Amino acid sequence: MVELVNYRFDHRDSLVKLLNNPNVEKWLLSVPSPYTYKDADYFIANSIFDINIPDVRRFAIETGGIHIGGIGLRIKQNYYAEVGYWIGEEYWNCGYGSEALKQIMEIAFEDLSLVRLSAIVFEGNYASEKILLKCGFEYEGTMEKGRVKNGVPVDCKVYAKVI
Repeated sequence: MVELVNYRFDHRDSLVKLLNNPNVEKWLLSVPSPYTYKDADYFIANSIFDINIPDVRRFAIETGGIHIGGIGLRIKQNYYAEVGYWIGEEYWNCGYGSEALKQIMEIAFEDLSLVRLSAIVFEGNYASEKILLKCGFEYEGTMEKGRVKNGVPVDCKVYAKVI
């Protein structure tokens, strides 16, 4: 069972540990590498500040009080948002990503009255694609060179859930 909680400064050590794993970092668009304590402090401070900004929702994912990943929404219009998430490698294949995504879908569709969620994943991130499909997202297409990762354009797949 996972819980979505607001980021706190006691997530600092786990953020640095989990995000310095190259198997996690390679799938994330804008995470500095190496990920430092200064990066964690900046991210947490912004996440705390963003609690009061209506178009951003960021949560730490915890299980049993242990920080295992992150998930968030960036609301693009009053009815639509992009969702992004990550799970630390030692917690992969436990269903935590699907659980967290289902919870943020509830926030998006029920609490925020959104009608569309989309997710953009790098080509080759099959685990994330599996999570999205399991949660009812549908593949919409591939954006050739749709994002830039470490200065290199990369292909991305777009998935969406529309209610």
